[in-house]
Amino acid sequence: MSHNANGTREGANRPGVVSGAYQEEVMKLITLFFLLLQLRALEVTMYGQEEALAVVRDPETINRITLARIACRREWHRVRGRYLELKRSCNVWRIA
Repeated sequence: MSHNANGTREGANRPGVVSGAYQEEVMKLITLFFLLLQLRALEVTMYGQEEALAVVRDPETINRITLARIACRREWHRVRGRYLELKRSCNVWRIA
């Protein structure tokens, strides 16, 4: 928001007017929240797959669970990288 001749911010008194930088920051925080939820869901999935491997004795099912674990770990690393990248970009703004 810019300042007008009176020294007040334009749009400060108008409901529904939000600066672009604020919207961008809020979207980053919302994205971080959902990425964190996705990470936790993937961790729960990996834990469940590990528990299932301890019980299952069928070789074909063990192979399927193992392949699913590999895919889950790959996805976890992808999401974790995206989460850390976005978190670093949010921290830069807080320091500045």
